[in-house]
Amino acid sequence: MNLGKGIKPLINWLAKRRNNQQITSEQEIKTSIWRDTGQVYYLLNTLKLSYESEYGPVTFESLNVSSLAALLSELNDTQHPHLKQKVTAGQTFAYSVSLCGVTWEESENSTRVKAISEAAMLRSTQSDFVHSQAVFKHESFLEHNDILNAPTSAHSGGVFTYPNISIEQFVDQLAHTNASISHKLRRRINVQPENFKRLFTEQEQSEVNALLQIEANAK
Repeated sequence: MNLGKGIKPLINWLAKRRNNQQITSEQEIKTSIWRDTGQVYYLLNTLKLSYESEYGPVTFESLNVSSLAALLSELNDTQHPHLKQKVTAGQTFAYSVSLCGVTWEESENSTRVKAISEAAMLRSTQSDFVHSQAVFKHESFLEHNDILNAPTSAHSGGVFTYPNISIEQFVDQLAHTNASISHKLRRRINVQPENFKRLFTEQEQSEVNALLQIEANAK
């Protein structure tokens, strides 16, 4: 169960009640006119490797291309039971290389940044990623300018899937896409890796603390 989905609406309700604010129809209209630009900037410093072992999920964070390649080589040779990939009914659980990103939304003369967890992902059951599947979340696919070939499967909602992509091609595509983002938009990025590690914003966390304090005082 996603705890955030259940708690955040309650937090928002408490905050509105505390400030004695009511959402007007005009405010509702304003929140609905934000348009997605379809552009994504991938945060290369959030690169991570995750997979399932016989003892549970394993995640390595803060990787780069060199450290990722070295790590996969070590995992391929490891005999440590806590690090070996899980195998169930002859099926090996896949390695997943992923990273976060940001996109921009526009409304009249305003632009805001929106964080995307797992904006791109590369999956393979093999450490050499010879047989793999890459997934990119972006709406603008420039067939003649992209490094990768056109996706073989139809895209849906700005999500594109590519088969048999190496780690080098994956990272090159990320860098290629980032280079196409204008300097004006890149200057607006204020999202850091730490932003993806917190369940709540600072305002939401203060509301959670207030709620917990009320419950503690009632005991």
